[in-house]
Amino acid sequence: VLGSTYEGGERLLPGPEWLSDGGTYLVYRKYWIDTEAIDTFLRDAGDAYEKARGGVGAGAATVAAKVVGRFRLGESPVDWPEGHDGLIATSSSGQGPPQTANDFVYGHDTYGHACPLGAHIRRTNPRDALGFDGQLTKRHRIVRRGVTWETATEMGLHFVAVNARIHDQF
Repeated sequence: VLGSTYEGGERLLPGPEWLSDGGTYLVYRKYWIDTEAIDTFLRDAGDAYEKARGGVGAGAATVAAKVVGRFRLGESPVDWPEGHDGLIATSSSGQGPPQTANDFVYGHDTYGHACPLGAHIRRTNPRDALGFDGQLTKRHRIVRRGVTWETATEMGLHFVAVNARIHDQF
């Protein structure tokens, strides 16, 4: 990956060249997840969210969806239950609602009101949010995989990523 020519024509070759030409970065992280703390945060933030909206909204589910960029079961924008905020309003064509779970862009939501700028899905695949008609997204090359782990008392995530621009992509 590292040393490949990108769409803009440049090659990323940090020094020393003998180490970086044609190389890659492998990132491995083992995360421990405090599920009780997450559930407490989502419940409290969800209550505050509903109160701020005058009792409208789905509380914890909406807050979680704003953090991740999708609802917990991965519902597509078309299938969102009534009362939930639409996180992403238009299809990738810009004409009407999304037709599939992955048919959406962020260009119309530059301030992150619909899908927050820090939402996981928006950071991992910025689509057209970087400008230049989505061409910069092609530089956002990363192969990543997360696998959950669990013991009798704990749970977490093993995360592995392979990429060329560790400072841009991880």
